[in-house]
Amino acid sequence: MKKKHFIKIFTFMFLIIIFNIKAYANSHQQVGKIFLSQKIDLFDDNFKELSYESFYKLTELEDVENVETRTSMFIHFLSNKFNLTSVDRINFYDLLKENIIISNGRQFNVSEINFEYRDDSIVPIIVSNEMFVENNWSLNEVLSFENIVNFNPFSTFLKNYKESNGNVIDKESYQFQIIGIFDTTNQTLKNTIYAPDNFVKTALEFLVITEKDYYECAFGHEIYWNDIKQDFEITLEYGNYVTDSIFHLKSDVDISSFVKEANEILAPNYEIIIMN
Repeated sequence: MKKKHFIKIFTFMFLIIIFNIKAYANSHQQVGKIFLSQKIDLFDDNFKELSYESFYKLTELEDVENVETRTSMFIHFLSNKFNLTSVDRINFYDLLKENIIISNGRQFNVSEINFEYRDDSIVPIIVSNEMFVENNWSLNEVLSFENIVNFNPFSTFLKNYKESNGNVIDKESYQFQIIGIFDTTNQTLKNTIYAPDNFVKTALEFLVITEKDYYECAFGHEIYWNDIKQDFEITLEYGNYVTDSIFHLKSDVDISSFVKEANEILAPNYEIIIMN
């Protein structure tokens, strides 16, 4: 029974993170933050999961100009762990909303936004002033960061698996170059590094595939493996690993109208509410 609840909670948390939504109109005169609100108890065995199909129906609504998707993951520098967040446009949400302000260096240019990662690539990044000072970094400095697979809570088994299977790759190293430094009053963003969207998705794909291989070895013989496997396969199939979706609405749109249409798609288990 505990295993069943673990799978349900993992799936629920995965989906609730994916479909966290913010929205605002392109005119920048009309702004509303929109979040999904789960109506039912986390431990309710009858809860309905929010499907990818529902999410993509939202993106196709007439009021939607485009959708800015952001992906987040942890990245390691020496003993420090930072939140790595993807950027898919020059005027990305946190910059546009002045959650961050570039204080030194510059923001991404078009070619960097369309960055295609290769093994020998140097990835352009923008970092907070706090981490910049604390780590004694320099503008335009090239640094080595690591993408480390965290196998908890099954680390004992996986440690034995690695020892019995020789040289198993559980981390990758990347070269990052600091092109910009930002100021922010947001405590979470002070620990955030921004990088091009294509790179972050590539890094996350490594994590997902590696974790799937290890977990299959550990639990492939268990009856609940198919449930866990499905989560990995859905993530790989859609290939976007979205952790935050920002809906840019057309300039003449009434946000309440968008919310009404969206909630018809999300009903009965989820709803969108406007946070003032």
